[in-house]
Amino acid sequence: MKNLCSQLAEYKIPQTLVHGDLHLGNVALHNNKYLIFDWTDSCISHPFFDMFPLFFIQNKNPFFSPLKSLRDEYLSQWEIYESKPRLLEAWKLAKPLCALHHAVTYQHITACLEPRAKQECNALPYFLRQLLKCKIWRW
Repeated sequence: MKNLCSQLAEYKIPQTLVHGDLHLGNVALHNNKYLIFDWTDSCISHPFFDMFPLFFIQNKNPFFSPLKSLRDEYLSQWEIYESKPRLLEAWKLAKPLCALHHAVTYQHITACLEPRAKQECNALPYFLRQLLKCKIWRW
C-alpha cells in the first residue's frame, strides 16, 4: 500500500478538497445550480478518491459503459496537470487506494457511533471487500 501511495504521489495531480461521500443522493439542483451537501466525510486528499462509484459500480460492458465516458470526462479536467495516458495510469493506481481511503474513513466514523448505530453501519466491511477485489496487487 505504501508503494502504491508513493507511485500515485509521483503524478502531478494536486491534492484537493474531497467530499468523501459523493453520490447523487448528496446533490440537489436549486435555482439551476447544483448544491452538494453532507460534507461530514470531507478532507484534503487525492481527487480521484471521490470517484468511488466510478471505480466500483459493476457494469456489464466496461468498454462501452456510460461510466467510462463519465470517467474520461472527469479525467479531462485534470489534463492541465498530466497527459491523458498518465491520468489513466494514475486512475488505475488510485482504485485500491480509494477503497482503502474510504475504509479508514468509515473505521473512524464507526468508532464514534453509539453502540446501536454501530450495528447499522456496515460500510467498513464493504470497503475492505472492494479493496481485496482490486487486481493491482503484486505479491
